[in-house]
Amino acid sequence: MKTDSILSTQLLIDNNCQFLLTCCITDSSEVFLCHWRKWKKVQDFDLLDFESLILIPIFYKQVEKFNIVDENKARYKGIYKKSWVNTVQFSQDIFSTLVELKELNIPFWIVGSIAIENIYYKDCGVLRSNGVEIIINSKSIKQVLDFLIQNGYCFKDKKASNEFSVTKLSYGKQLQLVSKIGSILYISIGGFPLMLHNEDFENNQIDFNWNLYILHTLRPELEVLRLILNSFFDKSKNHLLWIISIKKILDSLNTTFDWKYFNQLAIKYEVTNIVGVRLQMLIQNNINYIPIEYKNQLLNIDSSFNLALLKFQNKHTKIEIFKFNSLIYKKMKQGTDVSWFEYLKVIFNSVSFIDILSRILKKR
Repeated sequence: MKTDSILSTQLLIDNNCQFLLTCCITDSSEVFLCHWRKWKKVQDFDLLDFESLILIPIFYKQVEKFNIVDENKARYKGIYKKSWVNTVQFSQDIFSTLVELKELNIPFWIVGSIAIENIYYKDCGVLRSNGVEIIINSKSIKQVLDFLIQNGYCFKDKKASNEFSVTKLSYGKQLQLVSKIGSILYISIGGFPLMLHNEDFENNQIDFNWNLYILHTLRPELEVLRLILNSFFDKSKNHLLWIISIKKILDSLNTTFDWKYFNQLAIKYEVTNIVGVRLQMLIQNNINYIPIEYKNQLLNIDSSFNLALLKFQNKHTKIEIFKFNSLIYKKMKQGTDVSWFEYLKVIFNSVSFIDILSRILKKR
């Protein structure tokens, strides 16, 4: 199938994981059965890699939905239940911390798996996660870190320190702090990878109910854009969950998703091609509520950008990201707006690659 080729090419995954991912995102029982049979034929369940394992809770819900008879169904259910229990435990631990943080009038926005599970899935077991992600603005970082450390949190990376985080990488950085019982709080500073300003969060926030307490998250158009970029940059193998989450949000909102505003955001943050390449996969999966004019725009994306994305994924390293973060910090101190083109110039030293991007960006 054409969808198989798009998934394996863009996400750099093997056939086993590709079949499983298709099972997780399809709404068609026929497509599910076809890829389920392919997956069962080539995959030994006892030899699942991590990339596939994190998809099993959603896969289990799909098996239930389509009433599939599978000899491993009880094992799928066990993995789902374990995911549910883990999510309840770490989210309850961090929830109390976030309530206190809100009462201190420190602005933050809950994003990622916890927000998506509460708002769109109504099920805290499907997105196999090990922590809660929040976004804060760079002005609040010292106040937030002081509060968390006073309440028993410590940096997951023992080499990290409050001073280093604040002075060296205060923008475009994600920190990981661990609670006393081991729950992880991911803190994205400045909304990386979107690099938003505080007013952008405030203008794009919505309320959601978590444990009968009203907290803030991002409106769906901005969250989908952020998830698309996360699926592109995330090297932790969670990028497949973000692909599935994007589709879930779009499915849940259907015609109420503001595609015009979404397109304006993509243009504003100079990521129209990156967004288009990711959404091409979903178009192939028969999402029929994307407006026809936007769908045509996505399908006409320059094919050379697909190659550029693959080169990026192959060459993207921690050292290069550190170089980029250093550049961002200097630019922000100077009050300079940082474009994605500058980002890519820092990461790549290939003249031919930069030439390709220059040509594509001029077309917009």
